[in-house]
Amino acid sequence: MMQKKHESDLTRKEKWQLEREKVASMSWKKRIEYFFTYYKWVLVVAVAVIALGVFGVNWYKNLQKEELLNVVIVNSSAPSTENLNQDLRKALKIKDKNQIITIDTSVYTGEGNQTTYNSTMKLSVVMGARTADIFVCDKETFATYNQDGVFLSVEELMGSEFCEEHAEEVGENYMLANQSKLAEEYGIVGYEDAYIGVFSYTEHREHAKAFVEFLFE
Repeated sequence: MMQKKHESDLTRKEKWQLEREKVASMSWKKRIEYFFTYYKWVLVVAVAVIALGVFGVNWYKNLQKEELLNVVIVNSSAPSTENLNQDLRKALKIKDKNQIITIDTSVYTGEGNQTTYNSTMKLSVVMGARTADIFVCDKETFATYNQDGVFLSVEELMGSEFCEEHAEEVGENYMLANQSKLAEEYGIVGYEDAYIGVFSYTEHREHAKAFVEFLFE
């Protein structure tokens, strides 16, 4: 009886029943073709809504995060910085999960290849945007970026007592990381003459100082 009625005369329930019967009589291939023909835009809208929802949640989470310190380590030999990060959080007494320490070991320099080119571009962006607080690198790389006023004076940051205590490891605006925990305990740097410099523009001077104290305690 239902199929003899004009479609416009069918109730919503009858239309749904007719739709089910129509789909049930199709092969799987035909069902898929039918679905994409009649419900393509429904699927597109659903995917768009889900994507916007995921983006919104991630955006909100990132909005809540506060970066307390950003450390760039060039040519790192460590497979992971997780232990260093966790120990730093304890040393700096950071308990809020939304307060983060970033340790970036993705920058590599060396022979002229794509990785080196990408790293050079990344360093330029990082320094231009002033997002990094601390720079750990080899002697040659430090000399490349050590222009007037780029790095803080160690005495200004750490005080004269620290400089006297670590006289053999301290220069005017750098500290040698070779004898610090970065090399000895965490294996973050495996090259000789590893330099630590703190950018003069840093807004996290106290955390940068605490980072250095932690490394040389």
